[in-house]
Amino acid sequence: MVKRIRMLISSGINVGLIVALAAAAKLFPQIYPLFYTDVSRKINHALGTVTGRLPVPVWELLLAALIVWQIVSLFGSLFKKEFLDWLCRLPWLVTTLALIFVAIWGLNFFGPGVSEAVDLQVGEYTQTELKQALDYYAGQASAWSGQVKRDENGDVSLPSESALSQIAVGSCRKLGTLYPRFSSPAPAVKFLLGSEGFGYLGVTGIYVCLTGECAVSRATHAPSIPFTMCHELGHSLCYCAEDEANFLGFLICSESDDALFRYSGYLNAFVYCYNALYALDPGAAAAYWNRVSDEVVHDCNAARQHYEQYDGAVQEAAQSVNDAYLRSFDQEGTQSYDMVTDHLIAYYLKKGE
Repeated sequence: MVKRIRMLISSGINVGLIVALAAAAKLFPQIYPLFYTDVSRKINHALGTVTGRLPVPVWELLLAALIVWQIVSLFGSLFKKEFLDWLCRLPWLVTTLALIFVAIWGLNFFGPGVSEAVDLQVGEYTQTELKQALDYYAGQASAWSGQVKRDENGDVSLPSESALSQIAVGSCRKLGTLYPRFSSPAPAVKFLLGSEGFGYLGVTGIYVCLTGECAVSRATHAPSIPFTMCHELGHSLCYCAEDEANFLGFLICSESDDALFRYSGYLNAFVYCYNALYALDPGAAAAYWNRVSDEVVHDCNAARQHYEQYDGAVQEAAQSVNDAYLRSFDQEGTQSYDMVTDHLIAYYLKKGE
């Protein structure tokens, strides 16, 4: 009984610390440039350096071991008639991991945004400016679409997984020569062991701060894999918000020396801006299909067909969990991914100036 009470009290303390840290982050944002952001980046980079020596995601192996351990201990508790002890350990385990997550990475949700690092003025924009940006990204995507390798069916051909990882990290470090805050990303981007399962969850990529690892799913449509890799590298640089990681993913791709990465970045920028215009004026958005190359049209149609096979109740449930997670950090839920459009328009306007 005493052990159970101790576990429950510890769980309550963990929750209290999480709430206190989040409240302090909101009330005292000045702590970021002075302390938290730099320390968080160093911790995440150190963890990634250690786990990066293995070619597979360490966190997946640890998660599998944790699940097996919990199942074995559950049956053991039933045999020893200690089920309540086992049950009281669960909230302690969950809240302890959550506290570590918040302490070493999660508070970056309240920290300086990527726009500050690149001196970008992000605000509200007119539909005319959105159309101008869309026209620009459509042109860039079309230009690069013909410079990537394709198979006999016209589908994008990818290099080896190790080569993709090297290009992604190298491209991020190149961006770091322009903006020092981006100079120390995770040392590698890995591919998920359970890629197919993550596909049904609607997960194309993930960053796990507890091990400092970026990983992408093999179920991601090929032309978007480079962009997704760079998105996760953005998270490894401690930019938590999804719209900012999306924009950083685009920036990394756009500065890459590799044609495939440049195409992937501009293709995704085009899609995000197209969707934003379509939500406002479907007729105006449809006209842009006549302005992009056949390769861009092919890849967009192929992506829609590719992801349809993973649609279902499981994905809807997973997206609901992701939405709740993002909202718990004052984000706009899963809609925050699409908010990258504001950054893309601001980038276009600044580039034009």
